[in-house]
Parts: sequence; C-alpha cells; structure tokens
Amino acid sequence: MTTQIVIITGAFFGMLSVIFGAFGAHALKKILTKEQLYSFEVGVKYQMYHAIVLLVLGFNSNSVNSSIYWCFALGQIVKKKIK
Repeated sequence: MTTQIVIITGAFFGMLSVIFGAFGAHALKKILTKEQLYSFEVGVKYQMYHAIVLLVLGFNSNSVNSSIYWCFALGQIVKKKIK
C-alpha cells in the first residue's frame, strides 16, 4: 500500500465530509427534523475523523499496513445502522 493512495483517499473523504456538511447545513435544515439533522451531523463528523486519521497515517508512516487502510476506507463506504 503506497502512502499516496492513503493520502488521496483521506483527502477525498475529507472533501466529501465538507460537501455533506454544507449540504446538511443549508439544504437539509429545512427538510429534516432536529433529531434527524443531529444524526446527519454526527455522521459527517465521524467521516471527517476517519479522513483525518487516514491523512495522519499517510503523512507519518513510510509503509502503511494495508489492513488498517482497508478498515478505515471500507468503514466509510459500508456503514451499518446499529440500534
């Protein structure tokens, strides 16, 4: 696993979290209830946290363990609602 792939993935997820956050703050504010909007905001925050971790891993490690990368990357793509 090259560090460039990890950095690009982290930057992409960070970009998406900013886009989703702006979308939620402006477009969804009129549609969703306060509880739904709060849940959406929490999801966006968690996505940003994952993006930051991927960027830190990419910039601070010469060889990133591919299992760590895949866990963080797939964790953002495949989300499961837990009740």
